[in-house]
Amino acid sequence: MRFGFGFEPTQHDPCNRRRNLFHHVLTGDLEVTAGSVDLSARFGWIPLLNVALQFAEIDRRLGDEHGFASLEFTESEDRLDFTRRDDRVRVSATYAEGSVEVPVDRLRSELRRFSTWAAEEALRRHPCLRKHPEFATTFLDAG
Repeated sequence: MRFGFGFEPTQHDPCNRRRNLFHHVLTGDLEVTAGSVDLSARFGWIPLLNVALQFAEIDRRLGDEHGFASLEFTESEDRLDFTRRDDRVRVSATYAEGSVEVPVDRLRSELRRFSTWAAEEALRRHPCLRKHPEFATTFLDAG
């Protein structure tokens, strides 16, 4: 299973944004693929830093052998569902056909990798975020 993303250019200065930072920086598509199964959300407006934050909560919930979590997309009823049974997680989407089962350790590792990648990409595009209090507290101080 692989999580990736595509970007839309940011239309404002994120370094001076005080509200809804994670909903306006790094928007685009969420790519979710595993073999021939494609659960990607190619909506063009997905707030990817917010996805990274939700992935941290999903990772926590999947610590339970029978955990369940959803990634709910902002301003949409669409979502990705994660259902753990023992050492496997079934991933499905309300907006795409099919599902995939992966080992829980592999999925949790991929969720963490995506979150790190999203934070690094946001910093690469907007180095000033390193000094933004909300971004620094959430992504830099945590690691």
